[in-house]
Amino acid sequence: MKPLALPLLSLALLASCQTKPIEEMSYTERKTLAAEIAKRCVEQGVSPKNQQEMRRCFDIEAQREVYTRRRNQMILDDIGEGIEKGTASYNAANANRPVHCTSQTFGTTTTTNCY
Repeated sequence: MKPLALPLLSLALLASCQTKPIEEMSYTERKTLAAEIAKRCVEQGVSPKNQQEMRRCFDIEAQREVYTRRRNQMILDDIGEGIEKGTASYNAANANRPVHCTSQTFGTTTTTNCY
């Protein structure tokens, strides 16, 4: 199971990233995202009073948000597919593995070890 630890950790970290498509967001979620994008523009030095520049910044940041969410979802999909393939490969390799058992008896106690 140790080989799965890193992909699972990556999956947990990416799960905290935004992956929900904007098209699936509710009105309230979209309003919240719009406020976050507007805040990013202001943090980059765009004045809210300059509507033309604010609109350009908002459009660019919105495109960036869509791209980032799509990329994050693709990464999550790839990680999930990799885990699935790895698990299938691991299970297939161990399914028909020969098992050897040895037993030792000491008095009335018998110990059996299989590997």
